Amino acid sequence: MKEFKPFLKTFLSQWKPLSYGVVLSLITLIASISLITLSGWFLTSCALAGLLAISFNYLLPSAGVRFFATTKTASRWGDLMLTHDALFKVTTKIRIHIFSKLIPITPNQNLNFKRAELLNRMILDVKSIEVLYINCITPLFISSLSILVMCYFLTFFSLQLAIYLLLFFLCFITFFPYLFHKLSKEPGSKVISQQANLRFALLEWLKNRNTIEIYGLNDSFKNNIYLNEKTFYKTQRHLNNISIFSSSLMIATSGIILFLVLWFLPELGKNLAPSLWAMFAFAALAIFEAFNMIPQAFMNLEKTKGSASRINQIINSRTNISFPNTNVNYVPKYLDKISFQNVSFKFNNSKHLVLKKINMNFSKGQHLAIVGKTGVGKSTILNLLNRFLEPTEGCILLDNLNINEVSEKQLRSTFSVISQNIDIMNDTLANNLRLAKPDATDDELLLVLKKVQLDYIFRTKDDLDIWVGEQGRQLSGGERRRVGIARSLLQDTPVIIMDEPTEGLDTNTEDAIFMLLKETFKLKTILYITHKLNHIDYFDTIIMLKDGHIFANKSNKNISDVKAEISDLLLQDE
Repeated sequence: MKEFKPFLKTFLSQWKPLSYGVVLSLITLIASISLITLSGWFLTSCALAGLLAISFNYLLPSAGVRFFATTKTASRWGDLMLTHDALFKVTTKIRIHIFSKLIPITPNQNLNFKRAELLNRMILDVKSIEVLYINCITPLFISSLSILVMCYFLTFFSLQLAIYLLLFFLCFITFFPYLFHKLSKEPGSKVISQQANLRFALLEWLKNRNTIEIYGLNDSFKNNIYLNEKTFYKTQRHLNNISIFSSSLMIATSGIILFLVLWFLPELGKNLAPSLWAMFAFAALAIFEAFNMIPQAFMNLEKTKGSASRINQIINSRTNISFPNTNVNYVPKYLDKISFQNVSFKFNNSKHLVLKKINMNFSKGQHLAIVGKTGVGKSTILNLLNRFLEPTEGCILLDNLNINEVSEKQLRSTFSVISQNIDIMNDTLANNLRLAKPDATDDELLLVLKKVQLDYIFRTKDDLDIWVGEQGRQLSGGERRRVGIARSLLQDTPVIIMDEPTEGLDTNTEDAIFMLLKETFKLKTILYITHKLNHIDYFDTIIMLKDGHIFANKSNKNISDVKAEISDLLLQDE
């Protein structure tokens, strides 16, 4: 059960309401058992009183019936209120804890988990941890305790019968959990991963429907979904069959116990009144209500263990990049020079160097373009500057300070990135812009929107509350890029890194966006990554990458010659 250890502290943080919930659950169950037991005795006594024509005080037991019925309802309501509120807080803390472990992990490391898989773990697996308390811990505890309480109560009428009942239940409470855990162990460990695989297959198909349709792969993807669905439902059906078997077995067992009680009553209960015989019979049936919860608890145990293991994989993930906890003597806005000194890089478990002995410098206010074919390491330079990756060899200096010595806050205040894929949240435009500057006023937002020429859509403060939709679907491609530029303006860093920000746009929109970039950031240090010749004459220095090393470092004085050289570079091996 080591899988559950990381979550115990979270559950213990809500120990008071959960403890009250357990007490109320116990009261609910005992009230329910008492209600059935008392009702059985009451009805039998009334029948006997009528047959024998004797007087019978029905007011006291009828008051008891009402009392137990009211207690059962009230305690059940209190249990639900306290327990569910506490469990909502527990699951909230678990999800926040998972987020806190994910945040330090670089995007490169996050590739170990698919997005749909992370979503699945955050929703289904965390839900299973909540079910651990509701379906496993609580039922086992309160059923065991209620059986002891009721059997103790029955000792006041017949010690031997109460002991026999207790022994019967102890045998079943020992054997049944083992049996149902054994039966459900294999399908229980598979069902959540199979459900996740089905979800991945569906999301993959939905995400890439256009491409799948174009290349005629619809049948292949649908077949994959069908196979995943078939596997999942087969396992689900197996678990349902076990559940049906457990219900049938419990009904049969309750019948056996009732038969045994009736069998032993004439001998062991000969000194008891006939109405008390009925009380024992109804008590035996009622106690089984507590026992009915135990098989289901152990059927879910393996499924819950699997969920806990998958969450622990995220929690135990460790970032391979660490930042100093304190700021060093470095002020981003006064940055004069960035230097790459013999920087080489390769990915883990790869012998191939993506970058080889890169040496380059760029100074404050310089506009530098890095040109090369796809896959030569251009984006790797961006990731090294943002410390999403670490150099295998060499170092990067900010002025004369190693980039590894700079705190994360200082680093994020140095570089702003405008990429071809602008992440836009399913939220208002204002909240999307405030990702770059949380304390920005509405007037500041309207000002940057005017600078990026989006004021024709968003003119007033009310317009800032317009919902832009998931991934900004309410905006065009060019408008989304302008939102990215607006964020960089709000962030106001000394260095702007542009990773092919006009990729995928039509020529007119591309020209408009580039002219906007040129005008907006003319006083900033710019690092521009591209594999095109377009607008290359705007940059002071052009660095050409080939096979991971610097092939040429040119100024734009003879721009026509530089363009010809770049064209040759990009056309090589094609």
